[in-house]
Amino acid sequence: MTHSEENLQKYLKKAQEVLNSKTENYLSEKDLNDIAKSLGLNIQEIAQARKDYLTRGNTHLKFDNLDEAIGEFEQLLLLSPNHSKGLMGLAEAHLKKWQQHHKKTDKEKAQEYANQCIEVAPEAKRAYAIISELKQKPQAAPQKVKSKPATSQKQTSASRDTKKSKNKSKKQPIRTWLVVVCILIMGVIAYRFYQKNKHHTYPSFTHSLKVGSTPEGLVLWQVQSKPDEDPPHKRHAILQIGEAATGELLQEIELPSRNNVYNSNLWYYAKQFNQDFYDLHKGSFVARDVRTGEITNNKVLLENKFPALSEGISRISPYSGDWLKIITQRGANYLFFPPTKKLVPIRLYGYGSAKSWQHVWARVSNPTNGNQHKIVLTKMYRSIRHIYTHKRSYLRYRKTSLQRGIAQGRFKLVTPIEKANYFLWPEFIYADSTHTIFRYKADITKPVKYRLACIDRSGSVVWEKGKDDLDELLFKALVSSNSLTTFARHKNTLGVSSSDVTIFKNNKNHRYQMAFGLDLRTGQILWKYSPQYYKSKFKEVRK
Repeated sequence: MTHSEENLQKYLKKAQEVLNSKTENYLSEKDLNDIAKSLGLNIQEIAQARKDYLTRGNTHLKFDNLDEAIGEFEQLLLLSPNHSKGLMGLAEAHLKKWQQHHKKTDKEKAQEYANQCIEVAPEAKRAYAIISELKQKPQAAPQKVKSKPATSQKQTSASRDTKKSKNKSKKQPIRTWLVVVCILIMGVIAYRFYQKNKHHTYPSFTHSLKVGSTPEGLVLWQVQSKPDEDPPHKRHAILQIGEAATGELLQEIELPSRNNVYNSNLWYYAKQFNQDFYDLHKGSFVARDVRTGEITNNKVLLENKFPALSEGISRISPYSGDWLKIITQRGANYLFFPPTKKLVPIRLYGYGSAKSWQHVWARVSNPTNGNQHKIVLTKMYRSIRHIYTHKRSYLRYRKTSLQRGIAQGRFKLVTPIEKANYFLWPEFIYADSTHTIFRYKADITKPVKYRLACIDRSGSVVWEKGKDDLDELLFKALVSSNSLTTFARHKNTLGVSSSDVTIFKNNKNHRYQMAFGLDLRTGQILWKYSPQYYKSKFKEVRK
């Protein structure tokens, strides 16, 4: 059954338009039939064409005509993009090609089509089996062992013994010389390595990079490990604090080691409260001033400040949000709130806490298309103790639910909802009381392409950026924002830092620490810093 190219393009274009207008990410058989009828195409011919493509593809696959089978299955998917048997056939064909030639592209395609088949037909057990086979290493083809001719029966045992003794006498000198040569080669290599590293300068490594906000401006915290010049070249953790905008070095402090904490993890998970960075990794409790690096709080200072803790602190651990749970040596439980430096017994947590109106960004779904959402700024009436807990959180609402909350007095709209724009599956990256930055899907195609957008409290789009508008490392740091990405704002500059940005380059994953300043008004990069990627260093200012 043949089809004209023009009719096929009309059919596919109409199918894409219908798919964009639906909330589901697939088209049913009824939708495909309706599309064919609206274009005046014969439904039975299209159905027969799909059946013919599937039959020919399976037959070619059965006789290992893999390229022909792939061509038939791809034609089938042009007519029916979510055809589970077509997706399964492509996965089987690419799996066989991978098992024969061990090419990476065949393995990736087989895994991609198997995953698509599972999305369309979760009951397809063979798709799960294909994914399991792909995770295993391909078996090498068995080598054929040449059969040795049978020993003549006329050969006597005496002649065989004579041959073996001659072979042994020949092999013994060869083995001896091989051992001597190997020892000499190893000695030369060891001597050259010693001479090369005799005056070698051991490099420093950057373990973490964080941005912090101070009244004077943004600063960068960089923790490095530096070795001693003399053997055994023991490494020490060094904290460097510098101006983010100018790169001027402000402070350099040698960090003391801690029990059960590697030097590479010192201040790696630090969080900023007010003008202090707090490090709570593995039961630690140390606070340093963001700009000067001086210690402002630790267990000893807490015990001296609060009489209830004078008996000694046994353990400090995260509790809820930004609250910390403190257990004394006698087993008493208290809660400490770093932003306000307030200590309360655990039984009084939340008791009689005052409420206030707090800014919270909300994502409101489109009632006619569940893939689209509006971003609006609201005010929520809730307890003060949740201010820092939900500082970067957001809410998801339907339009009717939001209107009901407004009528009940629990919410207030700051952004006029009618002025807000719809975005395709937006996901929040950063939010404060005036601006929010989020990513959204540019279209519904795969692989997913993201764009960045910033809107203000009026609902207006301040700027939009794509992957081509930003450096690849900077774009990935924002789009793949994770728990190790920190934000700090000073006036209209947003500082962004991450200690775990991974880029695949030269067939390897490369991990970078980086930071940059973003102008919230224009989306322009004001400064950027990365010890590995940009070879950045702080500049020492002569006094």
